[in-house]
Amino acid sequence: MNGVRSEKSVGGPSLQLFICTHASCGATFTRQWRLNQHETVHTGAVRKRVHEIISQTFKLLESIFTILNVLVNSARASAQSLTVVAVSQESPT
Repeated sequence: MNGVRSEKSVGGPSLQLFICTHASCGATFTRQWRLNQHETVHTGAVRKRVHEIISQTFKLLESIFTILNVLVNSARASAQSLTVVAVSQESPT
């Protein structure tokens, strides 16, 4: 768990220091949230979250490309059918 220590600052109120208790670290912070943020260095929580975000991004991109592919193929099919209709209308009967 986190260590907390109070120290008297020079000419001011005492500071509460939050100390990382991870083996051989001992980093100190004046804000609890900074210590919590720092602890992700030891737990790997940030790397896991980044991996999740990258994975979600690639899934989203895959969906977007699938939709674009369907739209392009649909547009090509429509263009081909319009060409056939235009050619058949130009042909004398």
